[in-house]
Amino acid sequence: PTKGNDAVDVLNRRAVLKAIRAGEAEAPLALPKPLVPPSFDAVADGSCLDSGDGLGSLLEAAQRKGAAAFYSRAAEGTGAEVASLVHEALEGGALTLGGS
Repeated sequence: PTKGNDAVDVLNRRAVLKAIRAGEAEAPLALPKPLVPPSFDAVADGSCLDSGDGLGSLLEAAQRKGAAAFYSRAAEGTGAEVASLVHEALEGGALTLGGS
């Protein structure tokens, strides 16, 4: 017997004994309540959401990857400020000239 279904087990045993005493070939049996977790479709293990050992979590990694997919239009600019930004991007490897 499984915990929580004891009452159903007792009822089924009584029904079987009653059917045997009466010489019947069948006994009406009750089905036990299904064993379903309280939150069936919820995540029970949250360790993938926690960052640990400096590795980060799956959630953080997904957020970083998702954030990289979004593009926001750059502010307009002219002159030395823009030249400086382009220079920094070229030096840092974020921007390359050429087809590769």
